[in-house]
Amino acid sequence: MITFSEKQNKKLIQIYLECLYSRKELIQYQYPYQMFYEDDAIGEHFEKCRFVLLEFLLDRIPGIADKSGIKLSNPEIEKIASEKINEILKVVAPDINKYAEEITVTYIDLSPSVETNIDDESINLDEDF
Repeated sequence: MITFSEKQNKKLIQIYLECLYSRKELIQYQYPYQMFYEDDAIGEHFEKCRFVLLEFLLDRIPGIADKSGIKLSNPEIEKIASEKINEILKVVAPDINKYAEEITVTYIDLSPSVETNIDDESINLDEDF
């Protein structure tokens, strides 16, 4: 099976943390009729960093396997990448928590602030749709 050296593990941690700390401020848009969840912007950023790491691993694992004389299928490569990401996320968990506490999130409400002649009480979206 594929093993990663300490140097490779440190590089993976570095990649994740560079992505994580690349954003000093996050913007979360609140669209009309969309449920509001306070941590959406932070969660999306965490997922983006996870995806960056996933792409890096999916690109590098086949080469590592070839050097070891191992032939891997795509599902095997994806499984190894997923397991490695979970391992890295455990290591960087304190950094993730610290980042979540320190990051500034700007919330922007995109609901229209237009006055209309429509009686809001006459419109019941649950009944009309």
